Parts: sequence; structure tokens; C-alpha cells
Amino acid sequence: MNDCLAICIPTYNRATHLRGCLEHLLPLVAKQNLAIYVSDNASSDETPKVVSEFQTRYNNIRYFRNNENLGTDANFAKVLKLSHAKYSWLLCDDNRLTPDAILKMLAILDEKDYALVVVNGGKLKGKMEEVSGRVQDHSSSLIFTDQNRLLAEIGWHMTWASCLVFSHKMIKEAEFDKYYDTNFLQHSVIFNYLAGREFKVLWLPDALVYNVDYEMPLWFPSVFDIWITRWSRAINDLPASYTPRAKARCLLDHGVKSRLFSLFYFVGFRLLNYYNFKLYLKHRPSFPKVTNLNNTLLLLIALLPIPFFAAQYFRRHLASLYELINSIKFWGK
Repeated sequence: MNDCLAICIPTYNRATHLRGCLEHLLPLVAKQNLAIYVSDNASSDETPKVVSEFQTRYNNIRYFRNNENLGTDANFAKVLKLSHAKYSWLLCDDNRLTPDAILKMLAILDEKDYALVVVNGGKLKGKMEEVSGRVQDHSSSLIFTDQNRLLAEIGWHMTWASCLVFSHKMIKEAEFDKYYDTNFLQHSVIFNYLAGREFKVLWLPDALVYNVDYEMPLWFPSVFDIWITRWSRAINDLPASYTPRAKARCLLDHGVKSRLFSLFYFVGFRLLNYYNFKLYLKHRPSFPKVTNLNNTLLLLIALLPIPFFAAQYFRRHLASLYELINSIKFWGK
């Protein structure tokens, strides 16, 4: 077994997603004899059956099932710690790697010593698996050695777990349990680990990851609590060695560059009744930190009348609505 790189997949009650992920991944890793680690967070569906089926096709799938649901963050940590490879690629079951992703990564990692590798990711274009990367302002490979520059320039993108390739050293030494149930375990682990130490983090502009799940995320109803309250807390709680300027830029860039807090999405949240006047009042002081939209416009959107039947209609058709949204503008995790 090739011990340079392993693929680590956390999953929970998503047998269909996992089947698609493994079906797509197997030809890519089998040629290089890489290990696949699957951490099942006590699923009650056919996840064990799906994994067993693929284990008959490929010997290097390591399956572990938790006795109880540990929570998303703890399961992310669990699957990374199961790996014995020098580098571990954290891959969510609704994400896919491009056909050349494994070969490119192995060529980069050969005899190199990075704390972390961050790859670009985005939206799939057409049927040829060409991906349009969502990070547009860093088109060349770059080795980051300064923690504030890393946070300020691509920290916003590093919330997307599947774009992160961890070194075994970081997995072994970093504090994971400190960030359980925060929604930002991978991000907080990385930046707290790197604070005050010498490191090399490689940025790879190639878009090697894309999302295939057009279902509305389960956390959408809590989008403001997660991506304003909790996200702000996670960034502001970073060590004092990170400058206020770097923290502020990371906060704002996520809302703007991921388009999560764009005009398009604010209107969508209002149509779904996930945004209203009460939420406007609650988050009004924080809006300038996460979006370029001014508060007057956000107030007007919050006051838009949404008939009851319209909200119900949008909720019943979330999947098709989300697919439509993604066909117009890409929003990444």
C-alpha cells in the first residue's frame, strides 16, 4: 500500500452519497494503491452494506463504525486520526476529485514536507470534469510561511474541508477535541496549530475538487447563526499572533467570495423565510463584517412581504431551487 497519501471520508446516513463517492474514487486510488478510510458516524441506513460491497472490489478500504453519533466535527477528527499515511485528504461524501487529482497530488507530495496542502475547488463545467475554481485571485502555486498572510488570503476558502490535505504530523500534534461542535473544526485546528511556529503550507490553484450534491444544505435555516455568530467567534478566538486585519479580511472574504452573503442569496433566504426583520435586528451590527451589502438594502430585503404559500412552495422545492441557483452562481462550502 502506498503510504504517501490516503483518502479520509467521514459519513453519516448518506449511503447513496457514499456509493457515488466510492464509485467515482475507486479507479483513481486503485491505480496508485492508496488507502481509503471511512468513518461511519453510527449510520442507521445501508452504509455498512455499501462499504462491504466496495471492499470486495478493493482491498485497501478501511471501514470503522462509531458505536454512537459523535457529531460531525468529532467524526472528521476520527477519520483523519485513523490514517497512517504521510498525508491525508479529507473528502466529504458529496464531493468528487477530478481524474488527475491523485496523480497531481502524489507528484507534489513526493519527498516534500508541508504542514498542509490547500487545493482549489469549484463548480463542475459540462461532462468533461473541468472545474471552475472559486479562488480566482491566486492563479499560481504558492508556499505560505506567514500565518497572517495565509489567513488573510485563502483562509476563507479553507472552510471547505475537501480542499484540505493534512500532514500526519499535524494530525498527530494538533488539538482536535478542543473544537468539537463548533462547525469549524478543520479551520480552527489548522490555524491554532500553525500559530507561532515555522511551517510551509502549499497552495495549489488547480481546481481538483467539486461538489455534486444539489440538495439544500441542512444548515441553511441556521445560516446566520453559523456563518455570522459562530464563524465570527471561531475567527476572533484565534491566537493574538493573528492580526485584527487578517481576521477581518478572512471573515469578510468568505461572505463575499463564496457569495453566501451576496444579494442573490439574501433574497433567496428571504423567499425561504430564513431571513426576516427579527434576524436583521439581531445581526445588523455584524453585517458589515461579512458582506459588502449595506444595511439599508438588507433592511429592505428583510421587509419584503412573503406570502405563506410562497414560503411553503420554496420549501417543498428546495432541491430543484438549489440546483437552479448553482446553475447560475456557484456557492461552495
